[in-house]
Amino acid sequence: MGRRSITGGVVAKGSQRIQYDFRLDGVRYRPTLKAIPTEANLRRAREHLKVIKERIRLGTFSFIEEFPDFRDLHKVFHTPRTAPATRSSTNT
Repeated sequence: MGRRSITGGVVAKGSQRIQYDFRLDGVRYRPTLKAIPTEANLRRAREHLKVIKERIRLGTFSFIEEFPDFRDLHKVFHTPRTAPATRSSTNT
């Protein structure tokens, strides 16, 4: 038995923002939306999150289009660095 969320992946973040909670490529993201977290806005955000999850499933989700102001956007598109080349030393 797994845990089931009672929030639907959407919670109030302070008095001026709504926070989404979802996974993309195995990484958890929690972007926020600037909106007063009223019951109606939270309900709309839950419906929006359902659409986002479906688009992720279908492979049509674009993080940058959906959350262009996400503060850690650079992490979403981070490509792993290759190890720096090591210089071999020759003793002559």
